[in-house]
Amino acid sequence: MLSEDEKTELLEQAVIFKTPGEIKRFYMESGEVGFTAYALGTACLYRGLDTVKALVECGADFRYPGEGEPVEDEMRFSYYKRAANSVVPDYSLMITGRSKLGNEIFKLSDDREALSVSERARVLDYLCDNAEKTGLNLKKLLYFSIRDGNEEFYGVLKKHRIFIYEKTRWIFNSAVNFGYSWSMDDFLNVLDEKKFLTVFQMILREIDGEKIKLNMSFFNSYIVKILSPDIFKFLIDNFTGMNQMKVMKTLVDKEDTACLAVAAEEGWLRFPRKRDELILYASDNGRIESTAWLLEFRNRTADLALEQEKAEKKAERELNADPDSVTALKQLWRYKKREDGTLSITGYKGNQTIVRVPEKIGKSTVTNIASGAIACCNVPRVTDEQTAIRKKIKRITLPAGLISIGYYAFLHLDSLEEINLPEGLNGISNGSFQDCFSLRSIIIPGSVKKIGDNAFSGCTSLKSVIIEEGVSKIGDHAFDDCGQLEIIDFPKSVESIGGIDENSVFNGGSPKLTARVFKGSYAEHYCLTNGISIEYKQQNA
Repeated sequence: MLSEDEKTELLEQAVIFKTPGEIKRFYMESGEVGFTAYALGTACLYRGLDTVKALVECGADFRYPGEGEPVEDEMRFSYYKRAANSVVPDYSLMITGRSKLGNEIFKLSDDREALSVSERARVLDYLCDNAEKTGLNLKKLLYFSIRDGNEEFYGVLKKHRIFIYEKTRWIFNSAVNFGYSWSMDDFLNVLDEKKFLTVFQMILREIDGEKIKLNMSFFNSYIVKILSPDIFKFLIDNFTGMNQMKVMKTLVDKEDTACLAVAAEEGWLRFPRKRDELILYASDNGRIESTAWLLEFRNRTADLALEQEKAEKKAERELNADPDSVTALKQLWRYKKREDGTLSITGYKGNQTIVRVPEKIGKSTVTNIASGAIACCNVPRVTDEQTAIRKKIKRITLPAGLISIGYYAFLHLDSLEEINLPEGLNGISNGSFQDCFSLRSIIIPGSVKKIGDNAFSGCTSLKSVIIEEGVSKIGDHAFDDCGQLEIIDFPKSVESIGGIDENSVFNGGSPKLTARVFKGSYAEHYCLTNGISIEYKQQNA
């Protein structure tokens, strides 16, 4: 007498090699088989309707021994299901076809050729009529049919009035939800234009035409790879949550003028401010085709004289009402958004000699002064007139939220006498204040971990430097040619001064220089080694 394992193995072999009639005779001779799920799944994928019918009529099903009826939302998008307190392959999903992940789970080989989709759709139609008998979870199969863009399977399931569970409908309301719920190999990484439209048209039907939320990371990671005017129009009509400016900048980066034309037709460029911002972005990033298209669009559609008149009137109203308004600040500053949502000041356009860098522009905090932002030489997009104004700046007030200062940010501000460095600033880059001839004193907060190379070199009027506790490194030539420097106050925290060369920090310095140091500190050792006069500070200071 055959054991259950032997009967299962013989049945699985019979499905591959025997006729439907021979399979029925096997059942008559062997009796009931305890586990038939793999045999039935194999028949669905490789043998066809007659073999499946023979198995089902003999009692074969997709259940495991002791398994009950399918439960709502069971292992939602998984090739697995739960049976007898364990997770096991769901062999009913073999009918969906071959895939990398499915092959691994079902242990399929490449020796056999799967049935066509149409042949498997005929099998599915029969199984729908016998779902209760076979334990087939039709709602779960619907998910996989949508994922695969399998229109024939979808049509069969809809004919049998199969719909998703109400409790899991939220999965389809957001692109990122179903994108990450389904296997990347099986869906996202093989996404093409035709499949995208097929899949998402099915999804829209399942959610009764509601708009789908589009996560921008999903857009940039996957949809942008297959973007076309038709896809883009479909997105605009059926998705919500797109950031129009971010999407258009992506189109600019791709030089996708065809999709830019769709955006324009949908009214995305109807506001002059948004249109001109995009033109500037395209120009600054060297996107020649996009810049040319946008300029042609503006010249073709805009009343430039009227736009200028409106802009001037609006600016005048806002300037009179609030000098700290976004419009007013735009007259003074160039800036750009950083990845963390804060702002970087990239240029000064004003004509004031007493300058206050804003703490915020709109709702965004200023955290960075970009490289060369307020420098006086070798700066692109700065006119001779603006350079002359910068050379007259006497005082700059930096905002409390400032975190970083770029290379040569304040280079060669000849008249700058005073500038504050706020607590929270985490570093001073190379050459940040180089050749600020009129700067008299500076206090460097402890939040600054490193003073960059040449940071204050050439500050010929600098007399006093106070470095607060917390600063650990002072770069090469940081205070070169500071001929008037009299006092530099070092904290205990300094661990490195200069580079390989001895006295590479104070070359051309003042003979009157005295360093205030703590006994036993690195600064003391440096000053003694390099012949710099020392004044000791109290240890509790």
